[in-house]
Amino acid sequence: MKILINEFNFNENEKEFLAMLGDFNNSTNLQVENIINFGGDKTSVLAYLSYKFELVNYLDKHKLKLAKRYKNLKLKYITMQKFDNKNAIKILLKCRDLRAVVILSAIMYTKLFDYKLPLSSEEIDLIKYQGKIFPKILAMLGKNYERAVFEDKCFELLDNENYKEIINAPAMNVLNNKALIKDLSVKLTKMSQDICETYIIENRLKNALGVFLKMKRKNCVIEEVYDIIGFRVLVETEEQCYHMLNVIKKNFVCVEGRIKDFISKPKPNGYRALHATILYNEKNVEIQVKTKDMHRASEYGECAHWKYKQRLIKIRG
Repeated sequence: MKILINEFNFNENEKEFLAMLGDFNNSTNLQVENIINFGGDKTSVLAYLSYKFELVNYLDKHKLKLAKRYKNLKLKYITMQKFDNKNAIKILLKCRDLRAVVILSAIMYTKLFDYKLPLSSEEIDLIKYQGKIFPKILAMLGKNYERAVFEDKCFELLDNENYKEIINAPAMNVLNNKALIKDLSVKLTKMSQDICETYIIENRLKNALGVFLKMKRKNCVIEEVYDIIGFRVLVETEEQCYHMLNVIKKNFVCVEGRIKDFISKPKPNGYRALHATILYNEKNVEIQVKTKDMHRASEYGECAHWKYKQRLIKIRG
């Protein structure tokens, strides 16, 4: 209940509704927390609670409509669990209110924490199925952080030995990496200000499954995965992209052979950007420089990652 009070401003009717529910148990608290973490708004949370506790007479029509859509969507999902994942994704994304899809994704993610190792064959099949559907849906909705945590929880359950090996590697030290990101963000911001007034700087840490799959694909060790820490600098024009790349070269030590021009020579799927891997505080950092139009194409156009990348979780043995 505390997370709700801190997160949202409730009107009197909503407060009365929550008061009727009393204190939540740990399971419900975690469900609500994950709905919020997955980007659910106040209406999403109240609609889910209305569904969960079967209270349909205490909220307005708008919230109850979302609760009904979530209920119908969950029933559809349950009946689809033996279907192929491509059709399941299409059916789920046809929902008229995508907030119901976000709620379902958050609840399925929460349920992953109920599994205990070793898994039964039925549990393995179900987690594999969920790992193929929900991360892809979250990526399509632009929720890449949520995609990553869903993938990693599936990875932890399905291939625990490799998962532990990845997350315990020095290159994946979260605290050190976050400190590096904070420091480098300041420097890249100062550089970008002189090049483009409307620049955007984003950063991310590659998730455990992403690192593992790249190691398998490249047949390399984790020290040879150069983009565990990644930055994206978005500018307006191609000229500004090349200007930014030159500034990066002047101010940082670039890793030999790791400067790539995908603007003049796009990838086969149409992806365009400049990539430079630098050595910063003894760690590799990949910096992508692209225009905002290039970024939109990479996220939502023909070269979007979710359209061409098969993120398959393989079980050891």
